[in-house]
Amino acid sequence: MTELQENTTNKILLNDNNNENKHRASSTIMNNSDKKLMVDDEEEEEMLHLESDALMSSTNNNNKNTRLKNNNKKGEKELMPLNIYFPSYYFKIAKHILIFISLFIIFGFLSGFAFREITKHSVPYQKVGDYVYQQGSLIHGHFFTLGVFLPLTFLCTLFFSYLITGVKVSNGLYHTGFLIYAFGATLTLILFVYKAVSFINAIKQSPNINIHELELIAFGSTSSYNGDQKSGSALSRMTKMLLFGGAHVLMFIGGLKCVIIVLISLFKKSKSL
Repeated sequence: MTELQENTTNKILLNDNNNENKHRASSTIMNNSDKKLMVDDEEEEEMLHLESDALMSSTNNNNKNTRLKNNNKKGEKELMPLNIYFPSYYFKIAKHILIFISLFIIFGFLSGFAFREITKHSVPYQKVGDYVYQQGSLIHGHFFTLGVFLPLTFLCTLFFSYLITGVKVSNGLYHTGFLIYAFGATLTLILFVYKAVSFINAIKQSPNINIHELELIAFGSTSSYNGDQKSGSALSRMTKMLLFGGAHVLMFIGGLKCVIIVLISLFKKSKSL
């Protein structure tokens, strides 16, 4: 009986140990599965966050791209192309204007130097002497104003008007206008030089000559000044008026013609637009 009881007790203990081991094993398996589930949940949540961030980033980029496209479309409407291919006769006109400008730059420098040197020692600095010196000095500025700055302005307006509008000016009308201006400007400057040289020669011969008499002598009058500014021969006064008046009128007509032609082109619509 005693052995039977011991065997029975051992079996019971062995069964209890087996059950306990099984319970521990099942608990371990359950814990491991719970941990796996928790890890899977965390990974899934992280993936959802990443997908959400990617979606938001994609949406923002799309919005930015849409705004950029709209801005580009607005900018394209505001931008206008420049007409950089000029008619061939524009360069012919430009060549003539640049030759004219180059010559008058040289003449301007020479005139300033020449009249400064001529009048520095030979013209007495009295009232009349200062007047003569002033007449020589005026030539220097007139050469640059009439022969350089105004023609350069005509050239710039000619090319910029076509660059902006694409409308051609008439070759014959514009070129003729500039040639008229060039002739008038050249005549005016020749008269200035002639008058200054005449003044210098007259004052060398008669240092005390009257200022008004200088004007009369320069244009052929031999009458002495008698207190009347209109004294002297009518022919000398008429000659002076016709020469200076005619030269200035030619400059005015030619220059105005060039300006009006360019203005008309600025208000015309180009056929290519």
